Amino acid sequence: MRQDLVAKVVAEQLIAVYSLLLLLIKRQRELQRRRMHRLQQRERLRGEVLTWQLRSKHPARIFNLTRLRPEIFEDLLLWLVSNTALRDSEHLSAAERLLIFLFICAQGASMRLAAEVFQHSLATISAAFHDSLNAVTHLYGDVVELSDGATPPEVYHNPKRFPFFDGAVGAIDGTHIPCSVRRTGKSKEQSNPWRNRKGFISQNVLAVCDFKLNFQYVLPG
Repeated sequence: MRQDLVAKVVAEQLIAVYSLLLLLIKRQRELQRRRMHRLQQRERLRGEVLTWQLRSKHPARIFNLTRLRPEIFEDLLLWLVSNTALRDSEHLSAAERLLIFLFICAQGASMRLAAEVFQHSLATISAAFHDSLNAVTHLYGDVVELSDGATPPEVYHNPKRFPFFDGAVGAIDGTHIPCSVRRTGKSKEQSNPWRNRKGFISQNVLAVCDFKLNFQYVLPG
Protein backbone atom coordinates (compact mmCIF):
# COMPACT_ATOMS: atom_id res chain seq x y z
CA MET A 1 0.00 0.00 0.00
CA ARG A 2 2.77 2.35 0.95
CA GLN A 3 4.74 1.48 -2.17
CA ASP A 4 1.73 2.26 -4.34
CA LEU A 5 1.39 5.66 -2.68
CA VAL A 6 5.08 6.44 -3.23
CA ALA A 7 4.82 5.37 -6.87
CA LYS A 8 1.78 7.57 -7.32
CA VAL A 9 3.55 10.60 -5.83
CA VAL A 10 6.64 9.99 -7.99
CA ALA A 11 4.46 9.67 -11.10
CA GLU A 12 2.66 12.92 -10.31
CA GLN A 13 5.99 14.67 -9.81
CA LEU A 14 7.32 13.30 -13.10
CA ILE A 15 4.18 14.46 -14.87
CA ALA A 16 4.55 17.91 -13.31
CA VAL A 17 8.23 18.10 -14.35
CA TYR A 18 7.36 16.87 -17.86
CA SER A 19 4.57 19.45 -18.15
CA LEU A 20 6.92 22.17 -16.96
CA LEU A 21 9.52 21.13 -19.54
CA LEU A 22 6.90 21.18 -22.28
CA LEU A 23 5.84 24.65 -21.17
CA LEU A 24 9.43 25.88 -21.18
CA ILE A 25 10.06 24.39 -24.64
CA LYS A 26 6.88 25.97 -25.96
CA ARG A 27 7.87 29.30 -24.45
CA GLN A 28 11.37 29.04 -25.92
CA ARG A 29 9.97 28.27 -29.37
CA GLU A 30 7.61 31.21 -29.14
CA LEU A 31 10.47 33.54 -28.20
CA GLN A 32 12.56 32.16 -31.05
CA ARG A 33 9.68 32.62 -33.48
CA ARG A 34 9.25 36.25 -32.39
CA ARG A 35 12.99 36.85 -32.64
CA MET A 36 13.08 35.41 -36.16
CA HIS A 37 10.08 37.53 -37.12
CA ARG A 38 11.85 40.68 -35.89
CA LEU A 39 15.00 39.69 -37.80
CA GLN A 40 12.97 39.08 -40.96
CA GLN A 41 11.28 42.45 -40.58
CA ARG A 42 14.67 44.08 -40.04
CA GLU A 43 16.16 42.34 -43.09
CA ARG A 44 13.12 43.25 -45.18
CA LEU A 45 13.69 46.91 -44.32
CA ARG A 46 17.47 46.70 -44.71
CA GLY A 47 17.50 48.46 -48.08
CA GLU A 48 15.20 51.19 -46.81
CA VAL A 49 17.29 51.69 -43.67
CA LEU A 50 20.51 51.70 -45.71
CA THR A 51 19.03 54.34 -48.02
CA TRP A 52 18.11 56.53 -45.05
CA GLN A 53 21.55 56.12 -43.48
CA LEU A 54 23.40 56.96 -46.69
CA ARG A 55 21.32 60.11 -47.21
CA SER A 56 21.45 61.36 -43.63
CA LYS A 57 24.76 60.16 -42.14
CA HIS A 58 28.37 61.04 -42.98
CA PRO A 59 28.66 62.27 -46.60
CA ALA A 60 31.62 59.98 -47.26
CA ARG A 61 29.35 56.95 -47.02
CA ILE A 62 27.15 57.78 -50.01
CA PHE A 63 30.18 59.04 -51.94
CA ASN A 64 32.06 55.78 -51.39
CA LEU A 65 29.06 53.77 -52.56
CA THR A 66 27.91 55.85 -55.54
CA ARG A 67 30.88 58.17 -56.32
CA LEU A 68 28.47 61.11 -56.00
CA ARG A 69 28.52 63.79 -53.33
CA PRO A 70 25.30 63.98 -51.29
CA GLU A 71 24.14 67.26 -52.82
CA ILE A 72 24.72 65.91 -56.34
CA PHE A 73 22.78 62.77 -55.53
CA GLU A 74 19.85 64.78 -54.16
CA ASP A 75 19.83 67.10 -57.19
CA LEU A 76 19.90 64.10 -59.55
CA LEU A 77 17.11 62.39 -57.63
CA LEU A 78 14.96 65.53 -57.68
CA TRP A 79 15.49 65.98 -61.43
CA LEU A 80 14.65 62.35 -62.20
CA VAL A 81 11.49 62.37 -60.08
CA SER A 82 10.38 65.68 -61.60
CA ASN A 83 11.15 64.87 -65.25
CA THR A 84 10.90 61.09 -65.66
CA ALA A 85 8.70 58.18 -64.65
CA LEU A 86 10.94 57.29 -61.68
CA ARG A 87 8.61 57.20 -58.67
CA ASP A 88 8.20 55.65 -55.25
CA SER A 89 6.43 52.30 -55.27
CA GLU A 90 4.92 50.11 -52.57
CA HIS A 91 8.20 48.30 -51.89
CA LEU A 92 10.91 50.62 -53.21
CA SER A 93 11.43 54.35 -53.03
CA ALA A 94 12.83 56.30 -55.96
CA ALA A 95 15.92 57.07 -53.87
CA GLU A 96 16.60 53.39 -53.23
CA ARG A 97 16.12 52.57 -56.92
CA LEU A 98 18.67 55.21 -57.84
CA LEU A 99 21.08 53.99 -55.15
CA ILE A 100 20.87 50.43 -56.49
CA PHE A 101 21.61 51.69 -60.02
CA LEU A 102 24.54 53.86 -58.93
CA PHE A 103 25.96 51.14 -56.68
CA ILE A 104 26.07 48.66 -59.56
CA CYS A 105 27.57 51.21 -61.97
CA ALA A 106 30.08 52.80 -59.59
CA GLN A 107 31.33 49.60 -57.98
CA GLY A 108 31.08 47.33 -61.01
CA ALA A 109 28.95 45.13 -58.77
CA SER A 110 26.84 42.21 -59.89
CA MET A 111 23.10 42.18 -59.34
CA ARG A 112 23.55 39.28 -56.95
CA LEU A 113 25.82 41.42 -54.78
CA ALA A 114 23.33 44.30 -54.94
CA ALA A 115 20.57 41.89 -53.92
CA GLU A 116 22.61 40.90 -50.86
CA VAL A 117 23.48 44.49 -49.92
CA PHE A 118 19.95 45.86 -50.30
CA GLN A 119 18.18 42.62 -49.31
CA HIS A 120 15.85 42.34 -52.30
CA SER A 121 15.24 39.61 -54.84
CA LEU A 122 17.16 39.53 -58.11
CA ALA A 123 13.96 40.40 -59.96
CA THR A 124 13.47 43.50 -57.82
CA ILE A 125 17.11 44.57 -58.24
CA SER A 126 16.93 44.07 -62.01
CA ALA A 127 13.69 46.06 -62.27
CA ALA A 128 15.11 48.89 -60.12
CA PHE A 129 18.29 49.01 -62.22
CA HIS A 130 16.45 49.21 -65.55
CA ASP A 131 13.90 51.72 -64.24
CA SER A 132 16.74 54.01 -63.16
CA LEU A 133 18.66 53.41 -66.39
CA ASN A 134 15.64 54.42 -68.48
CA ALA A 135 15.21 57.52 -66.32
CA VAL A 136 18.88 58.55 -66.47
CA THR A 137 18.89 58.44 -70.29
CA HIS A 138 16.48 61.40 -70.24
CA LEU A 139 19.39 63.53 -69.02
CA TYR A 140 20.76 63.54 -72.55
CA GLY A 141 18.51 66.34 -73.75
CA ASP A 142 19.35 68.65 -70.84
CA VAL A 143 22.99 67.82 -70.18
CA VAL A 144 24.70 66.94 -73.46
CA GLU A 145 25.85 69.97 -75.47
CA LEU A 146 27.36 69.12 -78.84
CA SER A 147 30.15 71.22 -80.28
CA ASP A 148 29.16 73.91 -82.81
CA GLY A 149 32.46 73.47 -84.67
CA ALA A 150 33.95 76.79 -83.53
CA THR A 151 37.43 76.90 -82.04
CA PRO A 152 37.10 76.55 -78.25
CA PRO A 153 38.23 79.56 -76.16
CA GLU A 154 40.66 77.25 -74.33
CA VAL A 155 42.50 77.00 -77.67
CA TYR A 156 41.83 80.41 -79.20
CA HIS A 157 43.06 82.40 -76.19
CA ASN A 158 46.09 80.23 -75.50
CA PRO A 159 49.17 81.05 -77.65
CA LYS A 160 50.60 77.62 -76.92
CA ARG A 161 47.60 76.01 -78.62
CA PHE A 162 46.50 78.54 -81.24
CA PRO A 163 46.78 78.35 -84.20
CA PHE A 164 48.30 74.87 -83.92
CA PHE A 165 45.07 73.30 -82.61
CA ASP A 166 42.66 75.53 -84.51
CA GLY A 167 39.39 73.64 -85.04
CA ALA A 168 40.16 70.99 -82.42
CA VAL A 169 37.11 70.10 -80.33
CA GLY A 170 38.88 67.95 -77.74
CA ALA A 171 40.80 64.75 -77.19
CA ILE A 172 39.95 61.26 -78.46
CA ASP A 173 40.82 57.99 -76.78
CA GLY A 174 39.54 54.48 -76.26
CA THR A 175 39.07 52.29 -73.23
CA HIS A 176 37.92 48.79 -72.33
CA ILE A 177 34.93 48.52 -70.02
CA PRO A 178 34.38 45.12 -68.33
CA CYS A 179 31.16 43.43 -69.42
CA SER A 180 29.43 40.06 -69.39
CA VAL A 181 28.19 38.11 -72.40
CA ARG A 182 24.95 36.16 -72.21
CA ARG A 183 25.47 32.58 -73.30
CA THR A 184 22.80 30.64 -75.17
CA GLY A 185 24.68 27.35 -74.81
CA LYS A 186 27.52 25.68 -72.97
CA SER A 187 30.16 26.77 -75.48
CA LYS A 188 32.65 29.45 -74.44
CA GLU A 189 33.24 30.48 -78.04
CA GLN A 190 30.46 33.08 -77.80
CA SER A 191 32.56 35.20 -75.44
CA ASN A 192 35.83 34.92 -77.39
CA PRO A 193 35.17 37.97 -79.64
CA TRP A 194 34.72 40.05 -76.48
CA ARG A 195 38.01 38.99 -74.86
CA ASN A 196 40.68 41.70 -75.01
CA ARG A 197 44.45 41.40 -75.04
CA LYS A 198 44.49 41.70 -71.22
CA GLY A 199 42.52 38.46 -71.01
CA PHE A 200 39.16 39.66 -69.61
CA ILE A 201 35.77 40.18 -71.25
CA SER A 202 35.21 43.83 -72.16
CA GLN A 203 33.61 46.23 -74.60
CA ASN A 204 35.78 48.67 -76.50
CA VAL A 205 34.52 52.26 -76.19
CA LEU A 206 35.75 55.26 -78.17
CA ALA A 207 35.13 58.67 -76.59
CA VAL A 208 35.81 62.33 -77.34
CA CYS A 209 36.07 64.93 -74.53
CA ASP A 210 36.26 68.70 -74.86
CA PHE A 211 38.62 70.94 -72.91
CA LYS A 212 36.17 71.04 -69.99
CA LEU A 213 36.21 67.23 -69.80
CA ASN A 214 32.64 66.96 -71.12
CA PHE A 215 31.92 64.03 -73.41
CA GLN A 216 31.25 65.13 -76.99
CA TYR A 217 31.06 61.74 -78.67
CA VAL A 218 30.89 58.13 -77.51
CA LEU A 219 31.03 55.05 -79.74
CA PRO A 220 30.68 51.67 -78.01
CA GLY A 221 31.37 48.52 -79.94
